[in-house]
Amino acid sequence: MNIHQYQLVVASSEIGSSKTNQRASIHIWDHVKLRTITEIRKEQFGSFIHFLLFSPKSEDNLLLIVSQDKPQIVLFIDWKRNELIYSITVRINN
Repeated sequence: MNIHQYQLVVASSEIGSSKTNQRASIHIWDHVKLRTITEIRKEQFGSFIHFLLFSPKSEDNLLLIVSQDKPQIVLFIDWKRNELIYSITVRINN
């Protein structure tokens, strides 16, 4: 979960199911009115979102998302337009 520092919005994730191949989803909601503004579903999401972070700039609508699945996927999304800006796959060897 992440709270935007300039807007009255919160980003939270809903866990999917790896057994049924259901992807996680991101919910952007107004924390004053307690209503959902948008729900983001992308095929790049795994079943669990590890990290969410709004852009620190007040005029940006960017959200950084990191999945916890292996390999990890890092995405930048314009949450107001529900548009994928950039994604990268990160392979971590233990």
